[in-house]
Amino acid sequence: MTSAKTRSGSMQALVTFAADWSLKFDVGMKFHEIHGPVPRVKEEQIVSRAEQFLMRLQPGEKYRRTNWTMTIDRRLDTSTETYPNWAQDRGTIAEDPALPDRVHLRVEVQHLIRLPHSGAILFLVRTYLLPLSDIARVPVWRERMGRVLAELPEDMAEYKGISRYRKTASDWLLAG
Repeated sequence: MTSAKTRSGSMQALVTFAADWSLKFDVGMKFHEIHGPVPRVKEEQIVSRAEQFLMRLQPGEKYRRTNWTMTIDRRLDTSTETYPNWAQDRGTIAEDPALPDRVHLRVEVQHLIRLPHSGAILFLVRTYLLPLSDIARVPVWRERMGRVLAELPEDMAEYKGISRYRKTASDWLLAG
């Protein structure tokens, strides 16, 4: 668990299960600086549109979105601070026969709520993990996940940290 407060005291945050980022590193950054490493966001103006959307949220208004990546061994905390504990698994998992049980789809359901009194935006994230072996039990999920991994642009796979094992995972899923 990581918590942070800016020098001005204007922002407080608590993170329990970060996925490949660091609250301590990001605190004090502007919105576009935090999201700068995401492929294609600058060219497609995604960050500026997202920031405008957040600024227009009305008090009490709620918005929900999902985000996904993959993780190994049901690990919830893949923050930058814990990188030494899990990074090597990304490089070796492709050769592991247990890959279908160890590699998990990580889905975050993110809720954004503008608080009525302070005007602050509450950002809540619920994380779900499901191993590829469970996904494969539902044929339409197996096919869909296999295709998504196969077709994911390389820069996005690299950003998500799955480039070293996504082909193996995709091949396994599509083999049926």
